[in-house]
Formats: sequence, C-alpha cells, structure tokens
Amino acid sequence: MWMYPLFLLVFYLGDDIQNFYRTNAKYIFTRTQNRIKWSIIHLIRLVINIILFYIFQNLGTFIIGLIKGAEVSLLDIQIVFIIFITQAAAGFFLLLIINLLTFFIKITYSYIILFSVSFFSFTLTGIIYEYASDLFHFVKWLPTSQFIIGWHDLNGIKDFQLKMSISYIQGFSSAFTFMYLFIGISVLSVIFISRTNRMDIY
Repeated sequence: MWMYPLFLLVFYLGDDIQNFYRTNAKYIFTRTQNRIKWSIIHLIRLVINIILFYIFQNLGTFIIGLIKGAEVSLLDIQIVFIIFITQAAAGFFLLLIINLLTFFIKITYSYIILFSVSFFSFTLTGIIYEYASDLFHFVKWLPTSQFIIGWHDLNGIKDFQLKMSISYIQGFSSAFTFMYLFIGISVLSVIFISRTNRMDIY
C-alpha cells in the first residue's frame, strides 16, 4: 500500500509533458528558438506538482495522526522530512523515465514497461532475500530500493524496523539515496532537454 501514492502520481502526471507538447507543438517548435527554456520550465512545473502532491498527502497523514493522539517529536519531524524529500525525488525520477519513453513509444507501453520493471525489481529483491541473503546488500543499487525507507539504515526508524521485523540494508543511508537519485535525475534531465531540443512537430 505504501507504493500506491507513487503509482497514483505516475498515473496522473506520467503523460503531462507529452500532452503539453502535443497541444503546444506549433508554438514551441515554430515560434521560439529556445526550446531548452520550454523544457526546463515544464520540468520545474512538474517538480512543483509533485511537491504539492506529497505535501497534501503527508499533511493529511499528519492530521489523522494528531486526531488519533499520536505524539510528535523532533526526531519524527526529521524522519518525515527525509521521507518527503525521498518521495518527491523518487516521483520525479519515475516521471522523467515515463516522459522520456513517450518520445519513442506510446504512453500505454511506457506505463507497462515502468510498472513491469518495478515489479521485476521487487520480485528480484524478494528472491535475493529468501535464497541469497549474502547478496542482500546489493539490493540498494536497484532504482526501486531508493523509494523504500524501511530498507534504509536510519537510527530514527530502528525501533519500527525491529517491531515490524523489517530487515534493513547495512550502510544504506538516506545520503546514498539522495546522491543516487540526484545523479539519475541529472542524467535523465539532460537527455530529456537534449531530446526536446532536437524534436520536430509531430
């Protein structure tokens, strides 16, 4: 269930840029010489939409927690902030992949590929955990592993991991995830902008 919001985000915003280009192609590709500017502006819009999506989601969760009588400490706020940043970065990472794929194949196939790869990645993780536990530390290099806070080596959630019998990956820090996603997003953004700059009206 913890992946539903992420998949919901991908479903609603996955073709956002593609639809924008389809309806505004004549303005972008015939009336401006600066396609890169258009690309960057729309990527920023996408980031803002993702941030707003997760602000409302986390705010709703926070309010429900307070109504139920949950006590909030400074450490809790720090963990929530880490989760929020990870959610936003992971969402942007997946949406960039979807939007890049739509340059080459239909949007439906883009969704199928993304969800199939994600499912395969989680299945592979389960197989490694069950049958090759010595290799479990390699799981942190899978893209989908970056989205799962429970697998991270964070002091603030050790008690939760212990109570829920969740095995975390030794040395799998939030800093590793942020660097991983930063590099991935940077590479995908450069490819996206470069591809947009070479597009014609379609």
